[in-house]
Amino acid sequence: MKKIVSVFFILMCTVVFAQQVDTAWTRRYTSPSPTGSDYAYGLAVDSDGNVYVTGCHDYLGTNAEALTIKYGPVGESLWTSVLARPASQMTRAVAVGVSGNVYVTGYTMENGHGDYLTVKYRSDGSVAWTHIYSGPGSRYDFARKLVLDSQENIYVAGYSQESNSRYTNATIKIDSSGNLLWARRDSFNGAGSLSYPADLGIDYAGNPFIVTRTPTASQGTDYVVAKYNAANGETLWVRTYNGPGNGADEARGIAFDAANNVYVTGISLGSNTGSDIATIKYNVDGVEQWVRRYDNSDTVATDAGYWITVDNANNIYVYGSSMGTAGANYDLVVVKYDSLGHEHWVSRYNGPGGYDFPIEKDGQKGMALDQFGNIYIAGSSRQAGSTNENDFVTVKYNPSGVEQWVVRYDYADSFEIAWSMDVDHQGYVYVTGRSAALGSNYDVATIKYRQLTGIEENEIATASTRHGFVVYPNPAKSSFIVHSPLSSGKIKIFDVTGQVIKQVSIKSQETRISLARIKSGVYFVKLDKESDIRKIIITQ
Repeated sequence: MKKIVSVFFILMCTVVFAQQVDTAWTRRYTSPSPTGSDYAYGLAVDSDGNVYVTGCHDYLGTNAEALTIKYGPVGESLWTSVLARPASQMTRAVAVGVSGNVYVTGYTMENGHGDYLTVKYRSDGSVAWTHIYSGPGSRYDFARKLVLDSQENIYVAGYSQESNSRYTNATIKIDSSGNLLWARRDSFNGAGSLSYPADLGIDYAGNPFIVTRTPTASQGTDYVVAKYNAANGETLWVRTYNGPGNGADEARGIAFDAANNVYVTGISLGSNTGSDIATIKYNVDGVEQWVRRYDNSDTVATDAGYWITVDNANNIYVYGSSMGTAGANYDLVVVKYDSLGHEHWVSRYNGPGGYDFPIEKDGQKGMALDQFGNIYIAGSSRQAGSTNENDFVTVKYNPSGVEQWVVRYDYADSFEIAWSMDVDHQGYVYVTGRSAALGSNYDVATIKYRQLTGIEENEIATASTRHGFVVYPNPAKSSFIVHSPLSSGKIKIFDVTGQVIKQVSIKSQETRISLARIKSGVYFVKLDKESDIRKIIITQ
């Protein structure tokens, strides 16, 4: 036993940290039309690792149709729904309930004008119901955002044209059977300029919120945050924000902490600073707690916030775009604040082409956190030496703001725009959007990334025995995956004393191992046919 323990501690001293990312799979959807394009705007992932993408089929063709696709965990196409309705339609957001039912929203033109279109799918892809909302003006109504509550009631937000051609914000609540429970229409100050919800969210008490902009007679536009009563749609409070530049201010993202404090970010005209990222904290009653503005001091040009999220320690992360050094091009930027509004760090990504932009407000999600507090952002990034060719770009930062990896997706040196992303509980990362096909049209491109994150041995094993297996995520909580070229054999898990505490048969190149009844600590993973050993940290 002493010899075994000694071997393990020697190996512990000869390992180095490795941080990698690899493509698990890429799927492209192409409609049969030779003239139309296919776009994806929304993405969701369920607890089983199934991926849902929604958008439109044959856009710019004869008749665009709402498109929703379900992929399995290994990228297999489980079903594809193309809604055949009498006029063009498009879906912009998707959500999955704990029941496995899938909800999408967007618009349809079948009544000669735009109406909200919300569809519920069963888990097998069959349509359970379709709901149409037409505003009182019988004009143009376009849904943009969708969220579910714990009872699978559906909240949909968008903009709706009145009979006098003015646009108003329209938020509706539909129950899981497809019945309209209430509709709330707000123009806030009654101005007639286009104003639509940039984001929609639900706090921990179940109340819905929208963030938008409201035009003003003398000041351009202001932030608007509106809180509604979930039961009847009544307005609980509305808050506006006019920045120091007394000009264009637009709220774009909203998030909540467990105490139901509200965090909002967006773009706001500063005083001799150009546009800044303005982030505001309100308490549950709508009382402003603090305002923080981020301005790249190197330039007075544009900084803009798009996405915001809050971690379990009530740290706030804001993601947006920022004019680069000396006012040249644009970078991706992430700013971290604590709950008191103190800025902890700023991280910027400047790609090879010098022009990078986030998933914008027309998309569904641009930033996500994993269970360990790592931050993931996605967007589009100009290729080196190009003026119009972009790639998907995805970046991971650790909780201290240190870049961990960057991965780009490019199809045949073409033009890609990312529209949504997410991270699941196992640490897989997903991105979807539109990608130029070999002709002049676009396809839907969806990518799943796996993180080959672990503690890897130095070159202690011989080349003939080393297959380079990896374990991830690492640290792990409820389970982890062993990825290896082997298709048979055993995986053994040892504790620090050298005792085998678990043994699992290899049945494929990826083997998921449950950590039920295994305590937190340091362990080692070995394939019985190999000399390699991997260290894994378990945090229960």
